[in-house]
Amino acid sequence: MMVLAVLVIVTGIQVVLDSTPRSIRMGLLDPESLNEMREQSIPLFLDLSSLVVFTITLGIAFIYKSVPILHRTAILIGSMSFMVVALVRAAFFVFPTFGLLVPAILFFLLPISLIIHDWVLLKRFPKYAFAGLVLLALMVPFAFFISSTDWGYQFFLTYLSGLD
Repeated sequence: MMVLAVLVIVTGIQVVLDSTPRSIRMGLLDPESLNEMREQSIPLFLDLSSLVVFTITLGIAFIYKSVPILHRTAILIGSMSFMVVALVRAAFFVFPTFGLLVPAILFFLLPISLIIHDWVLLKRFPKYAFAGLVLLALMVPFAFFISSTDWGYQFFLTYLSGLD
């Protein structure tokens, strides 16, 4: 299991770092357009944040494998972290007029349903599931905030210039 998780992290880094250059090569992104490039930095930071959350939660799952509820919750939250960018892309394709509302609702329904499930099953407040919801809720605005800063955009441009 841990070997698979490490492979997901290693290949995930490569996929994330190649996503913008691949979009440019495919003609989906104009590198001369400042607006397109600024917008493209958002998915990069969301993907990087997802990888960080996945790595942290899988580390927790590995360390606490003898605590079944924590182990299971950490794996689920880590898996959910990868869904944010996919949900945004899918929702914009299917519901383009709703903006970020539909993906936000779908994304947060997953950990909220986990909280409800655990609360009903355990008959007490599920602190691990709630902590996972908080982690996911912080991950998204953090990625948007970082990508909107001059530092974040310069990081994005530096990353792209290093690929030439």
